[in-house]
Amino acid sequence: MQRSIGWLAQASGCLVAGIVGMCPTPAIAQDVFGGSLSAGEKAEVVAWSSLFWQRVANGGGSPGTGFSFTSASLNSPLFNPLRGTRPTLEKVGLVSAGDCDKLGTALPIDEASVASMWTAFQDAMLEGKLATNWVSDVPGTIEHANLILATPSSAGLTVFMDGTTLVSLNLPLEKISTVAYDASLKNGLSQDSQNILAAMIASSAQWASNAGSVTETQKLITGQASKADTFAVTVQDFLRAINYDRGSVTTITAQFGVFGALPVTVVMLQDCMVLLDPNNGNFSGPFETDSKLDATGLLSAYSGAFVPGTSVAYFSAQGCPIIAAPFPVPVTHPALPTWPGILPGHWIPQPPRSTDPPGTLPGRPTPWICVNVTMVGGATCVCTRTVYHVIGNMDPNHPATVPIRVPEIQECSTVGFCGNTTPPAAPITVPAGCTNSFWY
Repeated sequence: MQRSIGWLAQASGCLVAGIVGMCPTPAIAQDVFGGSLSAGEKAEVVAWSSLFWQRVANGGGSPGTGFSFTSASLNSPLFNPLRGTRPTLEKVGLVSAGDCDKLGTALPIDEASVASMWTAFQDAMLEGKLATNWVSDVPGTIEHANLILATPSSAGLTVFMDGTTLVSLNLPLEKISTVAYDASLKNGLSQDSQNILAAMIASSAQWASNAGSVTETQKLITGQASKADTFAVTVQDFLRAINYDRGSVTTITAQFGVFGALPVTVVMLQDCMVLLDPNNGNFSGPFETDSKLDATGLLSAYSGAFVPGTSVAYFSAQGCPIIAAPFPVPVTHPALPTWPGILPGHWIPQPPRSTDPPGTLPGRPTPWICVNVTMVGGATCVCTRTVYHVIGNMDPNHPATVPIRVPEIQECSTVGFCGNTTPPAAPITVPAGCTNSFWY
């Protein structure tokens, strides 16, 4: 259940369906998000998938530069083929419900379990292929057979046996079936939180407008920072600008139907959590800090794309199915010096180290922020920081020359919680196992 809170509704100036700050967007005509694609659209999704896996194989790069879909609906910021096959793969046992698929990183993975999972995704995305073994996975193969038997002959399904392996091509994809959770609204906010949220509501639409137009789907084949990435950095910059060091900003994905995916910016303050839509700045909340995730209020603004009452699943940046919102954990870091004209701790000009690769821009990272992500079947610790590369005059004696800051978000994760599951008596450090960094 979600409802408006008077002072927030007044600050936002826009209230729809009882969700604070919700403003409707134009209706999207086609039901492509539920998997209803024409033959031409299916071919274009395969072409996109080919570019995605090419980038994975190369460990990065921009093979998809200039690519776009023909259909306006497929170019929607909510259309994303990345995990469209996951519900089906889970149903036939090729992916476990609690697996962190790590697809969004688009980097080489050495772990055999993840590589095996990626093979299943790749086969399904490029060839529409599912392969289950009667010997090694009886339950999954039975479910696979049941799906085959339930498929109408008009679907163009191809089925054959390869030894003890049941193979199907072009099996209709299953939709997300995770039960949508009810969020726990927060009442009795501190004055600090009220002021911060009122300021965010007043500015979030403009932040979204200034965040560019690169969708998550484009980012996955070009490596560009997406609109959601830029929006999250802006929100984090806002908190730093007001010297608020008790919060965190995280981007998750709310997935629905088959190809529907909304990036959601989760802002955690000391006593509440709010959800923001980086596409338009819409706002949902405030919720309790330990509230289960519920972005259905934000999704309801997209008429014709999201069907109210249908299921939504939530994924972290590492592709972990999550239930509750990430919550911040104190991290030990050294005190940061100041520089004339720059807010303390915002960024500090620092030349590249001798060990840095040639061409590294000067800059200095913000402190690591670690969050515990609760997911199906376990937990993981995700740590992020922003490195602001600085271009321009580095001389503190000439602060009138304004440098240009180029943000680079770095992230690493490790299995299990970041230290204690409640705020510890003493600050903890970034986990020793948190070494698999990537950046974008």
